[in-house]
Amino acid sequence: NNVCGVFTMSHWLYNYMLTSKDISQDKICYVGGGVNLDVDKIEYSKKTGNKILFVGKDFIRKGGDLVYRAFGILNEKYQQDAELYIVGPQELPLSIDNDNVHFMGEMSADNVVEYFNLCDIFVMPSRFEAYGLVFIEALSFGLPCIGRNKYEMPYFIEDGETGMLIDDDDEEELALKMFNLLNNKQVFKNVRDKREYYLKEYSWDTVARRMLEFIDNQENKLSQECLGIG
Repeated sequence: NNVCGVFTMSHWLYNYMLTSKDISQDKICYVGGGVNLDVDKIEYSKKTGNKILFVGKDFIRKGGDLVYRAFGILNEKYQQDAELYIVGPQELPLSIDNDNVHFMGEMSADNVVEYFNLCDIFVMPSRFEAYGLVFIEALSFGLPCIGRNKYEMPYFIEDGETGMLIDDDDEEELALKMFNLLNNKQVFKNVRDKREYYLKEYSWDTVARRMLEFIDNQENKLSQECLGIG
């Protein structure tokens, strides 16, 4: 009640706070987040149309177990040459019995760039996600995404345009969506055509600008109140 403003990274938290009776709506400001990877290293030439990327240290919360099961179905029923690359966890809470699954473990941001450039689509149906910087990094690197239709994911992913959304843990549905996305050239084009938008919309410069504009507006309101204006 004593602060002049509250910044939220996500739209979904912003919208949630708008419904709260405990804070004045004019104190809430969505500011977003920015890509942390070196965007000067974006490269499309290594992509072969069959590689799926999952990035997440918290494997179960991020839906890694669902991705692994769905990938097995994808390999068996739809696309035998598909490959899954798992980046992030120090160790996996499951045993891999598929030669097309590559567990890369924890790695630096510079090394993660290599897999964004290598892989074709990004899949992370997170069961809870406070924001999800990895989605905007994937989109910036030209990877259509599959996420869950919850939290900030539907704000990043335009369903059917720049990726696909799922509503639950249906591995059969996810497997089919993986296959469809890997083979949808129009979605790949849509994502690449929006590259400059992603780089501008999801930059820390843009976040800082939103914060400064909000602070200036709040200061102007306080000045007017002190002068008895408005």
